[in-house]
Amino acid sequence: MKEINPIEKYPNLNLLEYNEEKDSEDLNLKFPYEIKLTHKEESEKLLNKIFENNLVKTHYRKLTQHDPDSAVHCSRVALLAIDLGLQNPGNFSEEFVEILGRAALLHDLGKCDIACEILGKDTELSADEFQKIKEHPRAGAEALEEEFYLEKMMILFHHEFKRNELLRYPRKDKERRLNERDSLEGDDRRDSSDLVLRHIAQLLVVADILDALKTRPYIKNKNINNTDNDEIIKILKEDLLVDDIFIGQIMKMV
Repeated sequence: MKEINPIEKYPNLNLLEYNEEKDSEDLNLKFPYEIKLTHKEESEKLLNKIFENNLVKTHYRKLTQHDPDSAVHCSRVALLAIDLGLQNPGNFSEEFVEILGRAALLHDLGKCDIACEILGKDTELSADEFQKIKEHPRAGAEALEEEFYLEKMMILFHHEFKRNELLRYPRKDKERRLNERDSLEGDDRRDSSDLVLRHIAQLLVVADILDALKTRPYIKNKNINNTDNDEIIKILKEDLLVDDIFIGQIMKMV
């Protein structure tokens, strides 16, 4: 039985075609590495729902126009993260999985403020260039409207699961402590959500780093064999402060 093209089922996903010269069979949804989503139909359906929001469409189009490679990366990360969320229904409600999907889809929005020459560089970044890269989560969160408060926080949180403190950007330790204090003293929405956000943000960082290891040009400079899943598992466990269960779940998909 022929597989139905996701765009035929979910028309909003046509936004994932950043190159208008490509036909609908050449989808960004088709990963450049082997992937088996455990909840493929549900994940695609939820991503389609996310694109029904006009603000989400506008932000994604902006990223697509500035840095199509990052936009493609974000679409893959969104599907991976959504699928991981759906694998853990006991931990995360469908509402939070949808928030996760929006955050994943827009997690690189802040790269619109970074010069294309830096984003496309396939050699080591200078200190100044890396500093600009480190600021992109903050810039992306600030670009989102207040109605996306939870997505904003998830975009900020997801870089804080790295073991190397120098890579835990964009927030410094003092700022994190102030944010945590404000959360305790803030409104009920923030009180009830922050712990769940910190937990579910692990799915975003796992999906983000996995896709980067599999596809990003700068990985070549680290002599990583991106076809060796054992090596990728080792990197994920050594570099990230996340639950091993989530690493195991995503690695079963590749």
